[in-house]
Amino acid sequence: MFRVDDLEVDTGRRQVRRGSEALSLPGHSFDFLLALIRVAPNIATADYLCQAVWDGRPVSPETITQRAKLLRDVLGDDSQQPRYVAVVRGQGYRLVPPVITAARTVRRVPWKTVVVSLTVLLAVVITAIGLAPTDRTVGADALMAHERATANMERHTAVGLNAAVEGFAEVLADHPDFVPAHVGMAEARLLQARYRMLDREVALRLAKDAVERALNLDPESAPGHAALANLLALSGDKGGAEQAFRHALSLDPSLTSALIDYGFLLLADPVDHRPFEAIELWRRAARRDADNDVVLSHLAWTDFRSGRFDHAEAVLRGIIARNPDLPTPHFVLAELLHSDGRQDEAIRHYRRTLELNTWFSPLAYEGLVEALLDLQLDEAAAAVLQQARSMPEDGGLSLYLELILNLHAWQTAAVPADPGLDAERLKGLSASRPSLATWLAAMSHRLKGQDIEARGVMETGEPRLLALPGGLPVDGYWRVLICPYAQLLVEQGEVARGTAIARWLLNRIDNGPDFARLRHVDPIVCLTAVGEVDEALSVFKAAAAEGVPGGWRLLAIRPELASLQSHPEFQTVLEGIIEQAHLQRQALQAEVVTIR
Repeated sequence: MFRVDDLEVDTGRRQVRRGSEALSLPGHSFDFLLALIRVAPNIATADYLCQAVWDGRPVSPETITQRAKLLRDVLGDDSQQPRYVAVVRGQGYRLVPPVITAARTVRRVPWKTVVVSLTVLLAVVITAIGLAPTDRTVGADALMAHERATANMERHTAVGLNAAVEGFAEVLADHPDFVPAHVGMAEARLLQARYRMLDREVALRLAKDAVERALNLDPESAPGHAALANLLALSGDKGGAEQAFRHALSLDPSLTSALIDYGFLLLADPVDHRPFEAIELWRRAARRDADNDVVLSHLAWTDFRSGRFDHAEAVLRGIIARNPDLPTPHFVLAELLHSDGRQDEAIRHYRRTLELNTWFSPLAYEGLVEALLDLQLDEAAAAVLQQARSMPEDGGLSLYLELILNLHAWQTAAVPADPGLDAERLKGLSASRPSLATWLAAMSHRLKGQDIEARGVMETGEPRLLALPGGLPVDGYWRVLICPYAQLLVEQGEVARGTAIARWLLNRIDNGPDFARLRHVDPIVCLTAVGEVDEALSVFKAAAAEGVPGGWRLLAIRPELASLQSHPEFQTVLEGIIEQAHLQRQALQAEVVTIR
């Protein structure tokens, strides 16, 4: 905690207050102010600011000048008669007033925990039984050590996390009551658990200990409650995690890490998939920390899913150029390229994602296998599937990919055999990916001509279909069932309702934003369902003109698309796609050999 004139700067909570007023400082602006505090009364040079504010990345003088201006604007400072931040021409910036290291009084409270179950909310009841004013003065050296540990943690590598743990431990050895170091230790241990860099149970226990210490020292620590939320999420308690994230954000509505991680939580559940809420959280994070490349990557994801491909691609390539070892933009760019038909480039970025960070493994493996199948590289896809099976927990991914591989093998077989969608495997998939399991089960029935059974499977597996059309959200995995269900209704004589359902989804897509992973698939299936086969073919042609459409091989065998597949121009479009796939395979040939 520092005082600079009438400002109170809380480094643990990353907050600046002037009296009772909280000032909203974006992430880099706060870091800029903190850098000035650390060297005061000396001058912060451009080189020092690059290291302290931008993690050593070189930035232009204009960027530094603009950041100083943004800081002054928030502080209400005048560059001509500065009260807080002065420029020293040709040298850098310095603080005008002296810096005072402030003592912080914290209530000591013991923990009383009631653990019901890891699948039920971890109830933590904290009871204050007395006040114990304690001087929490932390020197500049300790703050710098904490920042170095945090920077190591954000590398998300085994070496970086080990260094982070050692760094936080060194800070705590001298300052055992420094809450941010306990929170940092918890976050580092959680990452070690997530990436399997340490025995999972051991890492979670160590993280829990660090979270408890942090919240015992400061029950109102927003980062502490955010760490608790991540602990609960990794322990399988999504409800408890969501409640902890909400509490963290009630304490600090602009806590960037909580906004980002809460968004991930809302996206991760294949049943309760809530991307619109996740996007709003990321937008809030961007308003708080406009220079955060992880936040910018997530917002680029929303842009390309909403159809702003060129803008999203430019943003992602810019992030990768300045931060090439950050996995998030590589993964989002791979998804964009996959959706845009550039499968060879998508494969490169999926592979780079896996090299950089195994946290993306389930999603990146799924995209990589699908892109390889789109280029008819089935053997390479099977090899990647074998690698995916080595993951300790994959949420049904390897089983889903195995079933998709079986479908592709069945599609290319000279003598059609069973497509491999047997009931036992589908039952195993339904626990983790119910909508996809229902879709594949219905497809299995339709391929066998069992349309009544297919409808029954859909309505039992996804009861929301019975409420259509209506005001239900279509941003979850269950949307894969909507148009096939509409097609079945039309074929079984319920033309008006089937047409209404298909039109409902088409209107939702047209009026956007639409967050389908492969933007051409739903329009093709829905237009075919309402008998507009020429329009469906036009969508397919447009996707083929851009490259190799994702999922094109399944479109060639999906039973609900029989009328499209019999269109006289359909085969011509397929031949053009096959040629494009051949060209992309050639471009990728040297790399495919190395895929293991």
